[in-house]
Amino acid sequence: MKKAIILIVFSSAALCGTDESYRAYFNALINEKEGKYEKALEEYAKAAQLDPDPYIYKSAVRAAMAYGDIPKALEYSRISVENDSSSAQAWYEYGNALWAANKNEEAQKAFLNAIKIDENYAEAYYQIASLNNADPVKAMYYLNKLIELRPDLKADAYMRAAEIYYNAKNVAKALEYLKKSAQADEFYSRPRYMLALYYEDIKDWNSAISMYKQIAAAEPENPDAFIKIGELYLSGLEDSQSAEKYFLAAYRVSPKNPQVLYWLSVLSEMKKDFGQAMFYARELDKYAPSASNSIKIGYYQSFTGDINGAIDTLLKAHKKWPENYELPYFISLGYDDLKDNKKARFYLEKALSLKPDYSQALMQLGVVCERLNDTKCFKKSFENLIKKEPDNHTALNYLGYSLADRGLELDLAESLVKKALEYEPENAAYLDSMAWVLYKKKKNDEAAAYIEKSIARYGEDPVVLLHAGDIYSSLGEYEQAWKNYALSALMTPDKKTASRAAESFKKISDKKIFLSFLSEKYAYSLAHETPCYAKFNLLGRSFSADCHISLKENGKFYFIVYDPFMSPYFYFSFEKEDFNIKLPDEIKENPAAAEKISQAARMLRFVFSPEIANAEGWKYAGGRFEKNGYKSYLNREKNFFEKINSGRIKVFIEKTYLNGKIKINKLMLKMPGVNAEFYFREPK
Repeated sequence: MKKAIILIVFSSAALCGTDESYRAYFNALINEKEGKYEKALEEYAKAAQLDPDPYIYKSAVRAAMAYGDIPKALEYSRISVENDSSSAQAWYEYGNALWAANKNEEAQKAFLNAIKIDENYAEAYYQIASLNNADPVKAMYYLNKLIELRPDLKADAYMRAAEIYYNAKNVAKALEYLKKSAQADEFYSRPRYMLALYYEDIKDWNSAISMYKQIAAAEPENPDAFIKIGELYLSGLEDSQSAEKYFLAAYRVSPKNPQVLYWLSVLSEMKKDFGQAMFYARELDKYAPSASNSIKIGYYQSFTGDINGAIDTLLKAHKKWPENYELPYFISLGYDDLKDNKKARFYLEKALSLKPDYSQALMQLGVVCERLNDTKCFKKSFENLIKKEPDNHTALNYLGYSLADRGLELDLAESLVKKALEYEPENAAYLDSMAWVLYKKKKNDEAAAYIEKSIARYGEDPVVLLHAGDIYSSLGEYEQAWKNYALSALMTPDKKTASRAAESFKKISDKKIFLSFLSEKYAYSLAHETPCYAKFNLLGRSFSADCHISLKENGKFYFIVYDPFMSPYFYFSFEKEDFNIKLPDEIKENPAAAEKISQAARMLRFVFSPEIANAEGWKYAGGRFEKNGYKSYLNREKNFFEKINSGRIKVFIEKTYLNGKIKINKLMLKMPGVNAEFYFREPK
C-alpha cells in the first residue's frame, strides 16, 4: 500500500547550536545516505540531546520510518509537532507515523491539521483518501482536491481511486480509473499491470497482451513484460510462433534469465528442434541448475540419438542430487533404450528405494522384469501398483496378459483382464488379452469372439494377428488362420510366424484363396501412378534413369523412362492387348535389343496390373501358380510372389507392407543380355 509521497532531501543546513551537535547531525546524514539507519538514529539522538532543534527531529523521523522503527518515528514526530505545531510538514510526518502504527483515526486528524495549516499540502489529501478506502465518496473528494492542486499526480491519484473502488468490490469503477490512470501517463506501468491481470482473469488474452505490450514499450529493458506476453501467446492463444518472438526479445534483454531459457527450450522442443532445445537447457543449467533440468537435457540428448550421453548427464545429476527419485527412473529408461534390462532394473529399484509408491517406476519395473522372465518380480511390481491404484486398468491388463502368456494362474489372469475391460470395454488391447487368456484355457470359441472384436477395433497389429492365427488354427479354420499368419508375417517378418503360415496353407484345399487375398492387399491391383528409379545393363551398356509406371482406370498401362532433361527417352503402353512402344534410334537399330525390351515390357505390365491377382486361369502346383506361360513362385509365408518366370525372363521382388497394402520396394529383372533394377516410391 502506498502511504506517502515523500521526497527525501539530504541537507547540511540544519540550525544546530553547537559544533558537537552539528557533527552528530552531519554523521547521522552520512549514515542515513549509506543506508545505515540504526547508526543514523543513534547520531540523531545524540544531536537532539545536545540541541533539541525541531529540524533534527524531523530528520530523525525520516530515518526511523526508513528503518522501520515505528515507536521512534512516533516519538520524534510527536516531539516535532510539540516543538512546532504550526508546521504542516510536521503534522504530515506525524500522520504517517501514526498510520504506520495502525492509529488510523489519529493519523487522519494529523493530516487534517496539515491541511488546515496549508490547504495546498497535496500529499496530505492523498493520505486522507487512502485512509478512507472503505468510503469511496469521501476518498474521491480528497483525491479530486489532490488533482486540482497537483495535476502532475493525476495518474497516481487515479490509480489510488482504482484500488479504493476495487476494495469496495466496484469492479466497473475500478476499471474506469485504471484506464484513466494509464491514459494520464503513458509510461506508468502499475495501472497497466492491474488491467492486464484483470484481463487474464476473464481470459481476454488479446487485451491482456495489449497491456503488457504497452508496459514493454515503456520498460524495454524489463524482461518480465516480454515473458508475460510470450506466456499468454503460448497458453492463452496457443500461438507458439508469436510466443517465441517475445521470449527471444526477453532473451536479448536478459540472456541469463532462467524463466526465459526454460520457455525457449520448451518452444524448441515443440518444434522438435532438440539440438536448440538442448542449447537453452544447458544455458539454464549454468544459472539455475536443477535435477528437473538435467532430466530435460538427458531427454533432448536421447532424441538426438545420444543415449549414452543422456545416461552420463543423468548419472552426474544423480550424484549431485542423490535423493531425487526421478533421476534413477530416467536413467533406467536410458538403459531400457540400450536394451540393457539388468541395469534398467537396478536403477528402477534405486528409484523405488527412494519413493516406494512411485507408480511409473513400479510399472516400468514390472515390464523390465517380465522381459527378464523374472515372474516373481514382475508379478510383485504389478500387484504393488494395483494395490496403490486399484483402478489402474493398464496394470491390470498387463499383469493378466503376462501371466496368461506363460500359462500361469489362468483364473487370476482372466479376473484381472476382466476387471480391466470393466473400465474400458472397447479397448482393443484388453480384448486381445482376454482372447489370449481364453485360448490358453482352451475356450477357443470364446477366444475367437474376443479376437474378432479386437481386430475390428485395433486394425492390423502383428501380435493380435498372430494370436488370431493360433486361435483359428486351434478351431481348424485354416483359411482364417493363414490369412492372419500371412498378414502378421507381412508386417513383421518372423521365422516362426512364416512357418505357421506355411503349415496352415498346406491344410487349405483351395489354394486360390491366396489370389483373393492378394487382390485385396496388392497396391497395384487398382489404378495407380508409381514413380521409380532404374538401373539398366543392356547389351553391355549401363545407364540409369528416372521412370514412371501408370495404370489408368480404363486399363491402359504406361511405362516411361526419362532422359536427364526429364523428356521421355523410351516408353511403351498397352491398351487392352494393343502394344505400342517408342524406342530411341540406337535401340531401334538393334532388333535383338528392341525385342528384349518388348519382352521386359510385357513382364512389367504383368507385375504392375491386376492380372497378377486375377484368379482366373491360374493353376497351383508345388508352391507356385502358373498362367499363360508365367510361373509365380510363392515365398515362405505364402503371402506374395518372390520370383516370377516367363520364358527366359526372371523377376525377383522385394516387398514391403504399408498402410494396409503390399508394395514393391525393389524389382530385379534378368534375361540374357539384359539386367535391370527398379526402385519404387509409394504408388498414388
